[in-house]
Amino acid sequence: MPKSSKLLEQFGIESDANFLASVKEPTLRRMKSFEALKRRYLRRTSDAFERLEIRRRIAETLVSIAAHEHPKILLRYLRRLERLGYSTPDRLVWACAIANHQRSHAGVRNELAKMLRRADRMLNRIGLLVCMCPNS
Repeated sequence: MPKSSKLLEQFGIESDANFLASVKEPTLRRMKSFEALKRRYLRRTSDAFERLEIRRRIAETLVSIAAHEHPKILLRYLRRLERLGYSTPDRLVWACAIANHQRSHAGVRNELAKMLRRADRMLNRIGLLVCMCPNS
């Protein structure tokens, strides 16, 4: 079970409030506000778990913001999330679903294929035998 902390709880509350307050803002402004939130909270902790979790949550938010932008923008944030890792299999499946909407772009399609293979391995490892890849 992951460690919980007051800092992560505060971060979650502030992140949710930021998301709701910025819904009608331009994409770039929204992304900058979440990067600023990340920096502010990373300065407040030296705990490795908290730092990784803050980075992951911000990366997930940026993927959701970038979902309807140009595929190159989405690809940048998908790769960041891929580097940080997924805290749970459902977050990986969620990211695959978002990437699937822009699969007509070659870079996104290639990243999606890697993500689907990773999801398949992850789900097999925890005992959920699921074939997510077409024609396999």
